[in-house]
Amino acid sequence: MSAVKMTVIVDNISAEGLRGEWGLSILAEADGKKILVDVGGSELFASNMASLGFDIGAVDYAVLSHAHYDHANGMPRFFKDNSKAKFYLREGAAENCYKRVLFKKYIGLPRRVTVDYADRIEYVSGDYKLCDGVWLVPHKTEGLEAIGKREKMFVKKGLGWKYDSFAHEQSVVFETGKGLVIVNSCSHGGVMNIVREVQETFPDKHIYGYIGGMHLFNKRDEFVRDVARGLLAAGVDFVCTGHCTMGHAYKVMKEILGDKLCQLKVGLTLDFTKERVMEYLNDVTYIKDMKHSECGPWHQYDILIDARGYGWNTMVDWAEYVRTADIGDVQQVTTSVIAGGNDVDVTLEYKRAGSIKAMKSLANEQGVLSIAGMSKVLREPTKIVWFNQTQVIRFFTPLNDELQIKKYAETVIRRTFGTADEMKLGKPQG
Repeated sequence: MSAVKMTVIVDNISAEGLRGEWGLSILAEADGKKILVDVGGSELFASNMASLGFDIGAVDYAVLSHAHYDHANGMPRFFKDNSKAKFYLREGAAENCYKRVLFKKYIGLPRRVTVDYADRIEYVSGDYKLCDGVWLVPHKTEGLEAIGKREKMFVKKGLGWKYDSFAHEQSVVFETGKGLVIVNSCSHGGVMNIVREVQETFPDKHIYGYIGGMHLFNKRDEFVRDVARGLLAAGVDFVCTGHCTMGHAYKVMKEILGDKLCQLKVGLTLDFTKERVMEYLNDVTYIKDMKHSECGPWHQYDILIDARGYGWNTMVDWAEYVRTADIGDVQQVTTSVIAGGNDVDVTLEYKRAGSIKAMKSLANEQGVLSIAGMSKVLREPTKIVWFNQTQVIRFFTPLNDELQIKKYAETVIRRTFGTADEMKLGKPQG
């Protein structure tokens, strides 16, 4: 496997109109499969996914990194909006996690979720192959109860209490063209323990990246430095952290890891398919201008992209992405030799081919390409038109909402063209 992209759905740090919260949720796209790791501390993940152009119902697999509320509270909403995907929990996961502050406070799964949705939950043990190139790896380090004791974390067993051994925690390991990428949302069992566990599980593979929280917000600086030095010594090339790492620990790690370290934030996208990891930041816009006009019941939005322009192959790629990510039931596909020329309806060929990229007629360069259908994100009929060798994209929809259209267009641009070569959108990291 090599085609892996990840988008941060929930993190503590908000960005560009997308709210954050104490929690984490990351959507990975791996060779055509959508894998949602955690669902944050509320239903916020659902609205953020919609704003970022993703459909919860299209998720193929959901994985819980560990049985704490700030990663699991969105589970009921996920089950409501997705009718097909299993939710994969470690065999040790249960509604029994507590933390002692002045008293033992419940910090676990939503109450009754394992009962009410028992048919949707899959408990796994050992090294579990989720799908091609994606593995769920448990803790294999002995004595992790010592960390539970240090962190004042407990599990309730019958009428008694035990220090948490984090048997409910698991890493999601992706095989990418760069090497292995570990996603572990809080790393309660210890960052270097996790790195060692994955190294021992895949002894012939290089660990390229480590993504997730590291539970360093309550650690002394020297402890944090030891973690950063350990990652360097292990040869990890790229680290992206946030959530329970928090700002001070991040700054301490930055002193040692430098450009190898990246800050998690809502909307951040990491692409592990390229020569270098690409980071797309929400504090940058790729829309230069937008003109809005009314055409009867329809609204026309002409978006001017802040890039050098696009060509025919890019248009076909773009249309294919929109088809798979949003307008699944495409009602019309048209082409034209020049802008303003006669449209040629090629919808029947599309229906036979089953995808935009499989259409033989599109092997011949045209001046204009359009697709139309019901947008799952905008929840309105939508037509998108691309013009060869220009910087303009045109949207037709009954929706009278410039901000929503701008967010939609921005998301489509980023999700489709996160490369320095095509659109000059990428910001290299690592």
